[in-house]
Amino acid sequence: TGQSAEALRCFREARVEHPEAVELIFAMAGAEAALGEQVLASHAIEDATKQFESAGETFARCGDDERLAESAAYNAATCLLHVDRVLKKKGDYGGRVENLKHAVEALSAVTKAWPGNARAAKNLDYARYQLARLLQEPPSPEDENEEHPEDDEKPVSEVAGATTKIPGANVEVVDGAMVVLRVEPGKDAP
Repeated sequence: TGQSAEALRCFREARVEHPEAVELIFAMAGAEAALGEQVLASHAIEDATKQFESAGETFARCGDDERLAESAAYNAATCLLHVDRVLKKKGDYGGRVENLKHAVEALSAVTKAWPGNARAAKNLDYARYQLARLLQEPPSPEDENEEHPEDDEKPVSEVAGATTKIPGANVEVVDGAMVVLRVEPGKDAP
């Protein structure tokens, strides 16, 4: 519903009762990423960077759960591509180069561990292309001080692989980015 901050608050409250529920941690990361998109849309660039970085770190915390490992690794790596979008808006050439190197490394690890992950392969191609483009065409000094609009090209960004074991609840991806826990009618979720 576009209420990412409220969803994040609810997931944090639910973790009080279930602090080790990796599904809740994964859902929090999805809400953090969605909140990053909303913050970026409001042009709060520094806050958007923090949200995407936080989402990536939170996704990474889910990597030990074999049910979520692939999705967590993919989503954490994709958060780096969202950070790149913010750095591009800021005109931060050096930051973009370093961030994209990390994204290439993370996405390469995902495609190596899960060769069938087409979204990771697509994002890896995207990250490599963006990095090569930056290295081949460094900005002029005047360009470095300007904000830059986004290209039409974007990484695949939907949150992948959401599951839950919480009784009476299920998880779904809404609009390709939001993870939502819904309680089935007549059942009480913890």
